[in-house]
Amino acid sequence: MASSAAAAAATGRAALVKAFDETRTGVRGLVESGVSAVPDIFRHHDPYASVPLAPPGVSIPVVDLSLPAPLAAEAAAGAARQWGFFYLVNHHALVPPGFTDGLLAATRGATSYSCGSDPCMWNALIEEKMT
Repeated sequence: MASSAAAAAATGRAALVKAFDETRTGVRGLVESGVSAVPDIFRHHDPYASVPLAPPGVSIPVVDLSLPAPLAAEAAAGAARQWGFFYLVNHHALVPPGFTDGLLAATRGATSYSCGSDPCMWNALIEEKMT
């Protein structure tokens, strides 16, 4: 029974993806429609969500970027030497105020570029900027 439910869900998702593709508006159309959340067709279940990341009693090193820079750098260097990787937290503290707004404005400006009646492709934008 579970397999038929999964098949029905896959069929429903396929129909939603097909309907989205047929609108031919892409991300620009989503933005212009005023969407405020990522539509479900773009969300995917994480098959590893219930799998532990490390064996019991072992934890992945965490580097807190809200610490003073020398301490954070020392923690990152130590974790990299001992483990080869680490988990960063509080990295948002390094993003200057207004950066996100500027990034969104630049993205909107790039996606509002028009090539006559056909929607532009990123390759065309890049080629134009290179010449």
